[in-house]
Amino acid sequence: EKAETQAAERAVRLIDSVGEVTLDSADTIRSAFDLYNSLSGYGKALVTNYDLLLEKQRAYNALVALSDAAANAIMNEIANLGEITVESGSILYSLRDRYESLPEASKQLVTNISVLEEAEELYAKLIEETGEKARQVIEMIEAIGAVTLDKEAAILRAREAYDALEENIKAEISNYDKLLAAEEALELLKQQLGGMGEITSQLDE
Repeated sequence: EKAETQAAERAVRLIDSVGEVTLDSADTIRSAFDLYNSLSGYGKALVTNYDLLLEKQRAYNALVALSDAAANAIMNEIANLGEITVESGSILYSLRDRYESLPEASKQLVTNISVLEEAEELYAKLIEETGEKARQVIEMIEAIGAVTLDKEAAILRAREAYDALEENIKAEISNYDKLLAAEEALELLKQQLGGMGEITSQLDE
């Protein structure tokens, strides 16, 4: 019984270690179930947080479903891109960012990613041929959309592209105020996240 008790205690700790469920939680959840299922009836009765594990599994399944739905939405939008022009940047950047944010398993569902890649190549060529550097940065800024912590890469991309412009071209960036607002919003979100982390640490002490 001692060994069984120790295994049950490990299962309890493993379940507690799952924490906030993300798409990266699969291995921990699976390991917790494997350990629980290896126990006898006596050991399983000692796993007092098994209901929490079931809750984590449901939360993970919901995230997977949302991710797969997002992949299908991206695939449909790629299929309906239409003609690529110098004004297509915002949708192309947005699609690329959303695709890259998908877990690898969901990326496999986007079977027409090559269409997006071809569109990106065509867009880059159009920008080069027309010299529309300002338009490209404007489209990058528009692609940011609602600011979340996941938009940091898009915001940095737009900032780097803007800073690389010649001064006379910078004056053509009509939505530069949106980039400034996005940077401020991102910084605020980071500060709020940091504050929540400090509160959690204090509660854990």
